[in-house]
Amino acid sequence: MGTWGFNVFDDDSAMDFFYELVENEDFISQIEDALNNATESEYLEVDEANAVLVSCSIIDACLNDTSYVFPSDDYKKLISAEYRTKFKSFKSLAVEAISNVLSENSEINELWDETDSYENWKNNILKIKENLM
Repeated sequence: MGTWGFNVFDDDSAMDFFYELVENEDFISQIEDALNNATESEYLEVDEANAVLVSCSIIDACLNDTSYVFPSDDYKKLISAEYRTKFKSFKSLAVEAISNVLSENSEINELWDETDSYENWKNNILKIKENLM
């Protein structure tokens, strides 16, 4: 796992998904697909979980003006106020998807659980979930 910190965007896989969103004119559908996939999967791989976390962070930033540490201005394109209505309809789906990321059926949760930073990582994810409830 190419990870250098416990924040959502401190991971190569998360950044890859983020830049896929930036390049996709229909990134809202891609976010919805990531969330749906997470709620329908029996086991979440790392990349799938990171897609959920990036998606939920974008939704949180757009709906709640939550600030995330991000190294690029491309982030602002995805959190425009024009997407608020659509993102509001994703809130319950996002909460369910985050619950699956934090479950025992999630590779990323298993990997973080083996580190000294697990509680920091988990608390960051729980904060996003709380913001979306």
